[in-house]
Formats: sequence, C-alpha cells, structure tokens
Amino acid sequence: MDLIIDLYDLYNKKSRKNNLPTMTRSEGLNVIRLSRANQYLSELELSYEEINKLKSNNESWELIFDKNYQKHKSEFEKEFLKDVENSKKIKEKELESLQKEILTCEKNLSLKKQNIEEVSKEIDQIKTKKDDLILSIKLSAGISNTFSKGNSINEDAKFYQSDENSNLELPTYLDFDDYLDDLIENKIIKRSSRSNFIDSIYCLQKGNFIIANNIAFVNTLIKTFGTYKIIQQNAEIDWIKYQFIYENGFKEIVESATKTPLIPHFYVLQDINISSFECYAKPIIDIANRVRKNIPGLNLNWPSNLYFISLPIEIEIEKFGFEMQSETFKNWKAFPIIENFASTDDFEMNSRVDINSIQINSEVINHFENYFS
Repeated sequence: MDLIIDLYDLYNKKSRKNNLPTMTRSEGLNVIRLSRANQYLSELELSYEEINKLKSNNESWELIFDKNYQKHKSEFEKEFLKDVENSKKIKEKELESLQKEILTCEKNLSLKKQNIEEVSKEIDQIKTKKDDLILSIKLSAGISNTFSKGNSINEDAKFYQSDENSNLELPTYLDFDDYLDDLIENKIIKRSSRSNFIDSIYCLQKGNFIIANNIAFVNTLIKTFGTYKIIQQNAEIDWIKYQFIYENGFKEIVESATKTPLIPHFYVLQDINISSFECYAKPIIDIANRVRKNIPGLNLNWPSNLYFISLPIEIEIEKFGFEMQSETFKNWKAFPIIENFASTDDFEMNSRVDINSIQINSEVINHFENYFS
C-alpha cells in the first residue's frame, strides 16, 4: 500500500512540474490497477475451447476474442476442414457399403430370375411331353395295351415303307465327276447341291452310322446310287425297348443286307429323339461304339453294306423331343445340314454307284458339330 501511495505522490509531483492535471488518490488506484491488468491481458493466450466460451458468454471479451481468433484463424480452418474431411470419409464408406449391398441384391435377383426361367422351361417341357410321360408310366406299370399278351408288337404298329432297286446289271460309274455331272444335267439335283453330295457320300465311305436332317435329300441321294434297298420308319413316343425298332423294319433290312451283300441297304429312321434313343437303340449304339459285334435277335455281325441313317425331330418341333447327346453319336458321321432341298421321285438311274470304290478327290467337310452346337 505504501508503494501505491508513493507512486501516487510521484505522479502528482510530475504532473505539477509539467503543468498536467493531478488526480485523487482513488483515481490513482484505478490507474495502477488498469496498468497491472493491461500487463496481464497483453500476455493472455486462450485455447480454442476457451475462446468459444468467452465469445458466447461475455461480450466484454469480444475484442480479446477477435484478436486471438485472428491469430488462430488457420487452426480454426484446419479444424473445420478436418471435421468436413472426416464426415466426407464416413459418408463415402456408407455409400460404398450401400453400393455393395445393391450389387449383391442385383446378383441375387439375377440368379432368381434365371432359376425362374429354368423352372418355367422344365414346366413347359413337362407339359409338352405329358402324353409321352403318361405312356411311359403305363408301360412301366404294365397297364398299356401297346403290347399283346405274347409281349410282341401289334401288327398295326408296323408303318414302315420299303423301296428297292436290285438291278445289278446296270453299268457302274467309274468317275465320280461323271456321276455328279449326270445328276445335274438330268436336273435330279441342282449345281448348288454338288458339294453336299460329295460330303455325304464321303460319310458313307467312312462309316455305317449316319446323322442327317433332311429326308428328301436322303431319299434322293440313295436313289442316285442306282441299286439300293431302303426301309423308312418313324420312331414313336412309346418306343422304350429295342424290340420296337427290331420289329419295325430293322430285322428285315439286316436279313436282306446279309443275303445280298452287293446292294447297299439303308435303314432310315426319322424322329429318333421323339423317345429315348439311348433306350430303344442301345444295341445299335453299342455296335457303333464297338462294344458289341452281334445284332441282338439275329446273332449276325453288322453287314458292311448296311447303313443306319438317323434323323432328329425337325427344328420347329424340336422342343417336343429328348435332347440329343453328342456322346451317344461320338462314332457316327454326319451329312450336311440341308435347309431346303427340291426333290423328285420321277427318275431312274442308267448307271449305278459303288459307294466304297468311287474315288472322291474333292475336299470334304465334317458336319458333326452342326448337330450339337
């Protein structure tokens, strides 16, 4: 207190000397206090949190706050930007998570749609084949009248047709090009069919088991050989045993081929997949695959002059039939796929063709994959 009084007296003495106003003792105390406070205020530094509290709660500190705020402005901006960046990262993670969920949902939806389509197809196939399925169940249960008591096929079930020309006195074509030129010149085939005939005869030279798709083309090709025997039959939906094909022309064609080895014989079976080919034709498949040698029922080897030509169901009704399995026909040859073919039955050949002796010099094409693509 004595120090304050001394300072007060010293201030008044200097004031009088310099002709300045003097002050009372109480005024002197306020000046001293203010001087001391100014010293502390000039040294005052506040944290970010303290400044926020002071600014919101006490207007008297606004000047101090503004001063310090400007000093810490960059820190304020960094803190704000940091919060913004953190918020952005959180939102990006949420967005990424949502996108993953959407992709998962889309995949599940796609799988469900695919399953629905597959089930729908199966239902359509069942509806289409319901008569076939019902008949198969009846046959398995022994309640169908397809068989007689002797377990043989009724005579009424034999609908095959037979055609032949056994005139071995006809001269033989020695040149393959002459044969084709005569066919074109006599308008039996068009020039555009030449390559199809080449590929088809090459197939016959390489194997006795053939896949084809056009019955008109097959019949015309066979008749151009001059001498031949053909039995043509349609498979039926109730064919589940080898006996069906055996008693519908196959037995007859085998016996004829064995007796007349110089004449080419053809068993042409249409709609092979209307029923399960792997069931009723299993012995024939085994012979083609060299699993067995003898023909069941006859105890004969397969005649080299016998050709088995099979035709699947036509494309426009193919959904009605069983699926063709490429493994079943792995040792078969294939005629070209014929879309359109103009044929006529009003012709006779003046010469005949020896299928295995004629020389084919043209390049040939393998058409097997076209039936299973």
